[in-house]
Amino acid sequence: MPDKPLSFSATCALLILMAEDREMPNPELKEKYGVTITGKERTTLNEGGFVTSRKTGRSFSHVLTDKGWHHASELARDGISAPGTGFAAAAVKALVGNLQRHIVRSEHSLAEIYSRQEDLLTEVNEAPKAETTPEPIAQPPIAQPPIAQSPIPQPPVAQTPVAQTPAAQPSVAETPTTETSISETPTAQPPVPQPPVAQPSVAETPTTETSISETPTAQPPIVETPPASVPALSSEDIETLIRKAYAQLADKPNTWVSLTQLRPLLGDAPRDQVDTALRRMIALPDVRLVPWESQKSLSQADRDAAVVIGDQPKHRILIGA
Repeated sequence: MPDKPLSFSATCALLILMAEDREMPNPELKEKYGVTITGKERTTLNEGGFVTSRKTGRSFSHVLTDKGWHHASELARDGISAPGTGFAAAAVKALVGNLQRHIVRSEHSLAEIYSRQEDLLTEVNEAPKAETTPEPIAQPPIAQPPIAQSPIPQPPVAQTPVAQTPAAQPSVAETPTTETSISETPTAQPPVPQPPVAQPSVAETPTTETSISETPTAQPPIVETPPASVPALSSEDIETLIRKAYAQLADKPNTWVSLTQLRPLLGDAPRDQVDTALRRMIALPDVRLVPWESQKSLSQADRDAAVVIGDQPKHRILIGA
């Protein structure tokens, strides 16, 4: 069921919230513009889903929804058809109707024109950055010096030669017998000196142990088989993937598709290559990339999926026929 056309006053209230791009309480609207969004205008905008209002204290505060931003874009493209009289109404129609010239020439959306600077800076700061993994630095093998085992000198053990003491032979004097008159004088036997048995000095020659240099056994390098590499995708391949994913999500050409929904359909395509392809495609005549009109309604997933072009995150893509 198509939405009921807005009155001129409700349209002007919607345009004020678009230009402010923030929640506006009625007291501030009264102070700044001399009007409040109450009664019939508030009810119409709330029921149509263009504006969300909430009670703050004794008054209401209002903020534009995504549907309200979309309707404002249609007003800039097609002009205001709601009847209005006087120079004020004519000025509003002229300004809004000719705003489309700037949008076409600059390729900026209403969100880019009216977004507050602090919102854009927040988006840029929160945009995901490509992580780079440092290449491992090959460490050369450290050669271990050979360990030479020095022989331990053994002190020589001197054997003291044993001197053999000559045995004294007792002199035997034989008593002459009565039968003979000849007395036999015993011959004194000189002691026969026994030459000392010289024991050779046994000096233990230190055993020289062969110095064994412990040369480290060279271990053959372990060659790790790299995993099967995914063939690199060209920029044309990435663009083809993006167009196919867009066709799956868009029911017809010229339909806005969120990058949050599109990125999961690109498979294992690297994030940096996809972003490069999107930056290249924005220059094509049939491709447009814009941010969400209402920055405050973005989820963290929407912020993470954005592609930063220039200094601004883009959240939606449109591919024409």
